[in-house]
Amino acid sequence: FVLAAAAVRWLWHFLQRWNVRPRLAVLNPRDGSLYNSNVVLMLEQLFAKIGACVTFHEIDACRVDLSSMDLRSFDGFIIPGSHASAYDSEPWIERLADVIRALDAAHRPLLGICFGHQIIASALGGQVTRNPAGLHAARCSFVPTPLGTSLLNAPHECSLQYHHNDIVNQ
Repeated sequence: FVLAAAAVRWLWHFLQRWNVRPRLAVLNPRDGSLYNSNVVLMLEQLFAKIGACVTFHEIDACRVDLSSMDLRSFDGFIIPGSHASAYDSEPWIERLADVIRALDAAHRPLLGICFGHQIIASALGGQVTRNPAGLHAARCSFVPTPLGTSLLNAPHECSLQYHHNDIVNQ
Protein backbone atom coordinates (compact mmCIF):
# COMPACT_ATOMS: atom_id res chain seq x y z
CA PHE A 1 0.00 0.00 0.00
CA VAL A 2 2.82 2.41 0.86
CA LEU A 3 4.65 1.60 -2.37
CA ALA A 4 1.45 2.12 -4.38
CA ALA A 5 1.00 5.47 -2.62
CA ALA A 6 4.50 6.51 -3.69
CA ALA A 7 3.76 5.52 -7.28
CA VAL A 8 0.50 7.46 -7.15
CA ARG A 9 2.36 10.54 -5.87
CA TRP A 10 4.82 10.22 -8.76
CA LEU A 11 2.00 9.93 -11.32
CA TRP A 12 0.12 12.85 -9.75
CA HIS A 13 3.28 15.00 -9.82
CA PHE A 14 3.63 14.20 -13.53
CA LEU A 15 -0.04 14.95 -14.26
CA GLN A 16 -0.19 18.29 -12.42
CA ARG A 17 0.93 20.10 -15.56
CA TRP A 18 -2.69 20.08 -16.75
CA ASN A 19 -5.08 22.73 -15.51
CA VAL A 20 -8.01 20.36 -15.81
CA ARG A 21 -8.90 17.24 -13.88
CA PRO A 22 -6.78 14.46 -15.45
CA ARG A 23 -8.56 11.44 -16.92
CA LEU A 24 -6.85 8.16 -16.03
CA ALA A 25 -7.68 4.85 -17.68
CA VAL A 26 -7.38 1.86 -15.37
CA LEU A 27 -6.68 -1.12 -17.65
CA ASN A 28 -8.01 -3.57 -15.09
CA PRO A 29 -7.82 -7.30 -15.84
CA ARG A 30 -11.19 -8.15 -14.26
CA ASP A 31 -10.40 -11.74 -13.29
CA GLY A 32 -13.11 -12.15 -10.68
CA SER A 33 -10.80 -11.50 -7.74
CA LEU A 34 -11.79 -9.28 -4.84
CA TYR A 35 -8.70 -7.15 -5.57
CA ASN A 36 -9.74 -6.41 -9.16
CA SER A 37 -13.31 -5.76 -8.05
CA ASN A 38 -12.07 -3.04 -5.68
CA VAL A 39 -8.92 -1.68 -7.31
CA VAL A 40 -10.53 1.47 -8.72
CA LEU A 41 -11.99 2.31 -5.31
CA MET A 42 -8.55 1.74 -3.72
CA LEU A 43 -6.93 4.02 -6.33
CA GLU A 44 -9.56 6.71 -5.72
CA GLN A 45 -8.78 6.56 -2.00
CA LEU A 46 -5.02 6.73 -2.61
CA PHE A 47 -5.31 9.72 -4.93
CA ALA A 48 -7.70 11.47 -2.53
CA LYS A 49 -5.25 10.92 0.32
CA ILE A 50 -2.62 13.01 -1.49
CA GLY A 51 -5.17 15.62 -2.60
CA ALA A 52 -5.18 14.56 -6.25
CA CYS A 53 -8.44 15.15 -8.11
CA VAL A 54 -8.61 12.80 -11.07
CA THR A 55 -11.31 11.01 -13.02
CA PHE A 56 -10.90 7.24 -13.37
CA HIS A 57 -12.24 5.23 -16.29
CA GLU A 58 -12.10 1.49 -15.71
CA ILE A 59 -11.57 -0.63 -18.81
CA ASP A 60 -11.72 -4.41 -18.51
CA ALA A 61 -8.41 -5.45 -20.08
CA CYS A 62 -9.60 -9.06 -20.38
CA ARG A 63 -12.77 -8.39 -22.37
CA VAL A 64 -12.52 -5.00 -24.13
CA ASP A 65 -10.86 -4.64 -27.53
CA LEU A 66 -8.05 -2.33 -26.45
CA SER A 67 -6.84 -1.83 -30.02
CA SER A 68 -9.87 0.37 -30.73
CA MET A 69 -9.18 2.59 -27.71
CA ASP A 70 -8.22 6.20 -28.47
CA LEU A 71 -5.06 6.60 -26.39
CA ARG A 72 -5.28 10.39 -26.66
CA SER A 73 -8.57 10.47 -24.74
CA PHE A 74 -6.75 9.76 -21.46
CA ASP A 75 -4.00 11.66 -19.66
CA GLY A 76 -2.44 8.59 -18.09
CA PHE A 77 -2.87 4.86 -17.66
CA ILE A 78 -2.68 2.44 -14.74
CA ILE A 79 -2.41 -1.34 -15.01
CA PRO A 80 -3.04 -3.04 -11.64
CA GLY A 81 -2.41 -6.59 -10.45
CA SER A 82 -3.95 -9.80 -11.71
CA HIS A 83 -4.04 -13.51 -11.00
CA ALA A 84 -2.50 -13.93 -14.46
CA SER A 85 1.22 -13.91 -15.20
CA ALA A 86 2.80 -11.67 -17.82
CA TYR A 87 4.14 -14.76 -19.61
CA ASP A 88 0.74 -16.52 -19.84
CA SER A 89 -0.33 -17.11 -23.43
CA GLU A 90 -3.77 -15.53 -23.21
CA PRO A 91 -5.08 -13.39 -26.09
CA TRP A 92 -5.97 -10.52 -23.75
CA ILE A 93 -2.39 -10.42 -22.40
CA GLU A 94 -1.04 -10.09 -25.96
CA ARG A 95 -3.55 -7.31 -26.71
CA LEU A 96 -2.55 -5.51 -23.50
CA ALA A 97 1.15 -5.83 -24.43
CA ASP A 98 0.36 -4.24 -27.83
CA VAL A 99 -1.31 -1.29 -26.09
CA ILE A 100 1.67 -0.93 -23.73
CA ARG A 101 4.03 -0.71 -26.71
CA ALA A 102 1.76 1.92 -28.32
CA LEU A 103 1.67 3.93 -25.06
CA ASP A 104 5.44 3.75 -24.80
CA ALA A 105 5.90 4.86 -28.42
CA ALA A 106 3.54 7.79 -27.78
CA HIS A 107 5.38 8.70 -24.52
CA ARG A 108 2.17 8.42 -22.49
CA PRO A 109 2.29 8.22 -18.65
CA LEU A 110 1.89 4.61 -17.54
CA LEU A 111 1.96 3.13 -14.03
CA GLY A 112 2.15 -0.63 -13.47
CA ILE A 113 1.34 -2.20 -10.12
CA CYS A 114 2.43 -5.83 -9.56
CA PHE A 115 1.19 -7.66 -12.69
CA GLY A 116 1.05 -4.23 -14.36
CA HIS A 117 4.76 -3.71 -13.72
CA GLN A 118 5.54 -7.19 -14.99
CA ILE A 119 3.49 -6.92 -18.21
CA ILE A 120 5.04 -3.52 -18.96
CA ALA A 121 8.52 -4.98 -18.53
CA SER A 122 7.65 -7.97 -20.70
CA ALA A 123 6.00 -5.88 -23.45
CA LEU A 124 9.04 -3.60 -23.64
CA GLY A 125 11.58 -6.40 -23.95
CA GLY A 126 12.16 -7.39 -20.34
CA GLN A 127 11.98 -10.90 -18.97
CA VAL A 128 9.40 -12.07 -16.43
CA THR A 129 9.68 -15.53 -14.89
CA ARG A 130 8.32 -17.50 -11.98
CA ASN A 131 10.40 -16.70 -8.94
CA PRO A 132 12.93 -19.54 -8.59
CA ALA A 133 12.75 -19.14 -4.81
CA GLY A 134 9.00 -19.84 -4.93
CA LEU A 135 6.12 -17.86 -3.56
CA HIS A 136 7.12 -14.92 -1.39
CA ALA A 137 4.80 -13.43 1.16
CA ALA A 138 6.35 -11.47 3.97
CA ARG A 139 7.05 -8.13 5.57
CA CYS A 140 10.01 -6.17 4.26
CA SER A 141 11.60 -3.30 6.19
CA PHE A 142 13.72 -0.70 4.44
CA VAL A 143 15.12 2.81 4.80
CA PRO A 144 13.94 5.04 1.95
CA THR A 145 16.21 7.47 0.16
CA PRO A 146 15.53 11.19 0.69
CA LEU A 147 13.40 11.20 -2.46
CA GLY A 148 11.59 8.08 -1.26
CA THR A 149 10.96 9.72 2.11
CA SER A 150 9.32 12.72 0.43
CA LEU A 151 7.25 10.54 -1.92
CA LEU A 152 6.15 8.14 0.80
CA ASN A 153 5.66 10.86 3.41
CA ALA A 154 7.10 8.28 5.77
CA PRO A 155 9.50 8.08 8.69
CA HIS A 156 13.10 6.93 8.36
CA GLU A 157 12.18 3.25 8.28
CA CYS A 158 9.21 1.70 6.48
CA SER A 159 7.70 -1.76 6.27
CA LEU A 160 5.72 -3.24 3.41
CA GLN A 161 3.77 -6.43 3.01
CA TYR A 162 4.40 -8.22 -0.26
CA HIS A 163 3.13 -11.30 -2.02
CA HIS A 164 4.32 -12.46 -5.42
CA ASN A 165 5.08 -15.51 -7.54
CA ASP A 166 6.80 -13.82 -10.48
CA ILE A 167 9.80 -11.56 -10.87
CA VAL A 168 11.17 -9.21 -13.51
CA ASN A 169 14.63 -10.55 -14.36
CA GLN A 170 15.65 -7.84 -16.78
